[in-house]
Amino acid sequence: MKKINHFMIAGAALLMLAGCSTDELSGNKKGQIPVRLSVSQQTATMRAADGLYTNTTGFDGNEQVEVYVNSNDKHATFTVGTPDVEHKSELTGTLYYPTSGDANLYAVYPAASATAGTHTVKYNQTTAANYKASDLMYAKKTVTQANKTSTQDLQFSHKLVKLKVVIIKAADVSQVTQVMMNNVKRQVSVTLGPSSMTLGTPATATGGEATGGDNILVSSGESSSASEQTYTYAVVFPVQSWSDADFITVTADSKDATYKLTKTNFAAGSEYTLTLNINAAALDNTVSITNWTGPEGSCNVNPSTVIETKLAAVDIGMHVGGSSSTVLKWANMNVGASSETDYGSYFFWAGVAGYGTATDEFSFSWENTPYNGGNSDFAGTKYTSSDSKTKLESMDDAATVHFGSPWRMPTQAEMQELANTYNTDANAVGKTHLWEWQSDYKGSGHAGYLITYKSNGKSIFLPAAGYRDGTVVSYQGEFGGYWSSSLISGNPDGAWSLNFRSDGAYMDGDYRYNGFTVRAVCAE
Repeated sequence: MKKINHFMIAGAALLMLAGCSTDELSGNKKGQIPVRLSVSQQTATMRAADGLYTNTTGFDGNEQVEVYVNSNDKHATFTVGTPDVEHKSELTGTLYYPTSGDANLYAVYPAASATAGTHTVKYNQTTAANYKASDLMYAKKTVTQANKTSTQDLQFSHKLVKLKVVIIKAADVSQVTQVMMNNVKRQVSVTLGPSSMTLGTPATATGGEATGGDNILVSSGESSSASEQTYTYAVVFPVQSWSDADFITVTADSKDATYKLTKTNFAAGSEYTLTLNINAAALDNTVSITNWTGPEGSCNVNPSTVIETKLAAVDIGMHVGGSSSTVLKWANMNVGASSETDYGSYFFWAGVAGYGTATDEFSFSWENTPYNGGNSDFAGTKYTSSDSKTKLESMDDAATVHFGSPWRMPTQAEMQELANTYNTDANAVGKTHLWEWQSDYKGSGHAGYLITYKSNGKSIFLPAAGYRDGTVVSYQGEFGGYWSSSLISGNPDGAWSLNFRSDGAYMDGDYRYNGFTVRAVCAE
């Protein structure tokens, strides 16, 4: 593991838009200032940051965005260029600013939805292309006269609902062959203006796929298995309500398990998670759904016998900021894990794409580090001494991206509070916690620390997952490295992390490019 005065590192980049003009904007525009645009790659990556479609996250090139200046009369279709090694592409186009005064820019993805005045999400969202084409996004920005010659970064916001559907198949079910979302209106009218984009009441899709109607195909089938399996999917759709109607149908072993939605709290631009436990008892039955995770502020989901989540928030006596009176609960498993004993995924600091434990061709290196622009050493473009950003924003926080708000990565102070509780003596007086090294926790084959809060007896297990450097995973079962959300003050090529071995735990600073695990926290 690489350290700088005891420190480690990760990054992202900008993606530029290449423009093409509409007829009314062609011709000689001598003396006018062309509109030059970029868009943060992370904005689009959020669409597929659940470990889904990992080869096509972000803008891949050739997607089309409709860009307007001041009114609907002056606009052009811009095409996203193919990113270069620094994840950037040049802008070419013939959309011009007015000769004087401030200008309002606004943009819509996909471009066709802006010009048609309607947006229809795809019936079949099992592919990356259809899933991403279904995502309706809007951006707006005011550009002053003095800034017209500068490239403008557009910050898109999502206008539809994103739903993660997690299917946990029990061992007594052989194969999940289809997951279908039912009674969902897929088409919505789009009204544009320089200050906002408004959507109409969702309706049955017209002019979309020949089949599908008021349904969305979430999955078309998984391989059969005699063991428990977890599958994660994602769909997007317009904000709407269900009134005790069939919501999700899961087909497995030639039988259907149907779920009715009795609680709706959808909000535009929000992500929700629905976890369904499919076992033999659920097949041929209809169950009411009342439990959700999402942005409404609750850390926990209270599972029923059929609908449950394995993610839980545990009170082990920690506090927000490391010292406040507000309780800070810790997740019972790592980000990317399917159980408390799993290692989960490895992440750059500021990286939201997780990578597995197996050695593969992807390299954890400076060249691949988010916000380092493909450089062979540190040349950060975000979280540097120049931008004064010392804590991860939500878009760069792996816990928030994968688990949803209000889950996040712990700060340095919160990690330090946990490290300060280190104690291996069960009989120690005045010690609030007990750290027990487990060489084979619950027969999983994984070692790590079981940390128990003596006041309530609750505990979390931190697997010693090792770390990734280059293409190699090292020290599994011997070392644990868990990122905090805090940059090292005055040393922006490193961030703080909790490190431990069987003989102790401590805070350390590590290069942003090393692959560490992430444990989420949530205030409640």
